[in-house]
Amino acid sequence: MNRCVGYSLEKIDLIGRNSSTIASFDLKYWRKAKDIEKRQLTDGMWMLVTNISDAVKPEEYRLGPEELISVYRNKNWVEEAFKEVKSFLKFQPTFVYTNEHVRAHYTICILSYLLDITVTNKIRQKPIEDISSVEKVHNTLRRCELGLIGG
Repeated sequence: MNRCVGYSLEKIDLIGRNSSTIASFDLKYWRKAKDIEKRQLTDGMWMLVTNISDAVKPEEYRLGPEELISVYRNKNWVEEAFKEVKSFLKFQPTFVYTNEHVRAHYTICILSYLLDITVTNKIRQKPIEDISSVEKVHNTLRRCELGLIGG
């Protein structure tokens, strides 16, 4: 915003109800027409920057432009999947630092997501009476105790 709009604050004194002086500011702003025109040249364009080049080895790790764009567009699907799993599992913010803990956290999320997708597909294939969505399955299963860990 600062690149396209300039502004300044000027001190002014206002007169209050009981004739008291109130210190305030007057905002003056203006459009930076040349900067706006310059930025409009890139409207509707975006760039994908990657470290994948013709020199990457092995060759199967190299991606063409279409594959890169496809992978980039699918990243939202992966992020939404993790978000859904974390809400289903009621994960609180988890801070993991060791490789072992990161792998365990990732494994729990992936297995949960696979279970969630499996249940969704099974319901679509063979509906259960009074259970028409995965959310209803979650609510039903929430009342169950599958195992108790502790002593």
